[in-house]
Amino acid sequence: MSAAETLALLGGPKVKTTPYGKGFKHDVETEIAALRRRMEAGPLPLAKGQSIMAFRQRVQELFGVRCCVPCSSGSAAVHAGLAALGVGPGDEVITTPLTDHGTIIGIMQLNAIPVFADINPNTMMIDAGTIAPRITPRTRVLLPVHNLGCPTDMTGIMALAKQHGLKVLEDCAQSWMAEWEHRLVGTFGDIGIYSANESKHISAGEGGVILTNDEDLGRYADLFVDKSYNRTGNGPVEPVMPALNYRMSELNAVIAMEQINKVRAVADRRYELGERLAAGIAGLPGVSLLRPPSHGKCTYWGAVLFIEPSLAGVDGTGFCKALAAEGISAGQPVQGFVLQWPLFKTLNENPKAFRTYIAPGLTAGRFDVDQCPNAQGQRTRAIRLYLDNFCTDQDVEETIQAVRKVATYYAAQR
Repeated sequence: MSAAETLALLGGPKVKTTPYGKGFKHDVETEIAALRRRMEAGPLPLAKGQSIMAFRQRVQELFGVRCCVPCSSGSAAVHAGLAALGVGPGDEVITTPLTDHGTIIGIMQLNAIPVFADINPNTMMIDAGTIAPRITPRTRVLLPVHNLGCPTDMTGIMALAKQHGLKVLEDCAQSWMAEWEHRLVGTFGDIGIYSANESKHISAGEGGVILTNDEDLGRYADLFVDKSYNRTGNGPVEPVMPALNYRMSELNAVIAMEQINKVRAVADRRYELGERLAAGIAGLPGVSLLRPPSHGKCTYWGAVLFIEPSLAGVDGTGFCKALAAEGISAGQPVQGFVLQWPLFKTLNENPKAFRTYIAPGLTAGRFDVDQCPNAQGQRTRAIRLYLDNFCTDQDVEETIQAVRKVATYYAAQR
């Protein structure tokens, strides 16, 4: 083996010695100019100002939906969406154990019970096959998460929901402009939600949107995020139901509009780079990239490698360390495994441990850490690689070279 082929971990030269391409999501001059124009246009309203309503209309057009409800965050969007779908105390909502707390907060704030289906190990997501065994008479909503820019199988999930008479809320926080069967995610279920915090494809600083084609659900969500004040001019203005203040601010909406206008370009660049990476590492033994079937489109909120030790000659943790030594930004775990959080360890032992969360029907042992072995295994099997729209072509080529170098080395040791 030549010096160039010797792993950096073993004293060889690094593949990547230059920094990754970096950028800033915000075009400062453009966004400040937009904010200035709005501030000079007149006083900021308490709710439903001109910028919020313009942003709402733009999102409806982009996704081809009847209703968009802007709100303060993706977490707020999940909460409001579940409330609109009628979730209440003791109801069960089936979701993934590989997600952010934002997916789960709304379930628990409604004193409902999150039920964690195991993931499909080939996709890192739940699907009809993993959800079906978890359905009970108390199940009300299926809450799939399109993880890391990659869509899950919405065809199967929607068929399962119809079979059991269940509602579906899609969490698309990480997956702007991802597609399943040439249709944008978030438009299959009864409700879809997106996040616009600083870590996502686009960012308004903070913010979220609720999408639906059901006008009754849209009206309910609109009231829920705005203290249930009726601002339409029809009927009483006073609150008509319990609700929260989850409004998006007028200034956030100004930034969100500037961001939404470039979301396709951002997503297309990530798709281009991710697919180039996939093609560059194709055929390596025991190494694959998370991506959907040909009728899906991934917009790569990062890139995820799967490592099969029996074929690769090394486990994911070893492969990750070797990549990092080559100068590649690589890390584990890719997503948090929620059943290992202190929150669920506590509730598994004592379902009434928290005064603010008392869910009827919740019993000890419901959150056993071993109930989702595939999800638990992903903590060492999967590797997250740095990839976003600011990466250069050179960054991706060097990532390909490093993955091929490490894979070739370990395959030769088998």
